[in-house]
Amino acid sequence: MEEQTHISKTQQTAGHRDRPKINKKLLIGGGVIILATACFIGGLLYQKHVGSNQVSNTSPSSSLSQTQKHQRHHNQVTGTVTAVSSSSITIQLTRTAASRTYSISSSTTVTQNGQTAAVSSIQIGDTVRIAKAPGSSSLATHISIQRSTPGSGTTPPAST
Repeated sequence: MEEQTHISKTQQTAGHRDRPKINKKLLIGGGVIILATACFIGGLLYQKHVGSNQVSNTSPSSSLSQTQKHQRHHNQVTGTVTAVSSSSITIQLTRTAASRTYSISSSTTVTQNGQTAAVSSIQIGDTVRIAKAPGSSSLATHISIQRSTPGSGTTPPAST
């Protein structure tokens, strides 16, 4: 019996020697490489997601936070011009049909079709969007002319 036990131990030892040895350094190195790759890909995906939420144009609102954009939107009115001078503009509001007058200062900007325009280019009958100064209900900081037909102050008549 003792001999059988000895043979079994020898066979067990021989079987143990036949198994390939796993190099612990190689195993740890492979794990580190896999972990680093996963972190890199995760970082790329995160940057892609965050980057898609960034505004990439250079419009005046591109550097504003969501709260500022919300406030800016609420500081705007749209209407039809009923009177205009170098120092004020009166419009009939589109939403309520109420008449409102806004002051025009030297810092008020005017655009038409995305191009800088002069206050003198605003005509009675034009549709305009006016951005008001924060905290002010009557100072226009920006006026955007949204004319239906370029060069005319009124909407063109319907064809007959």
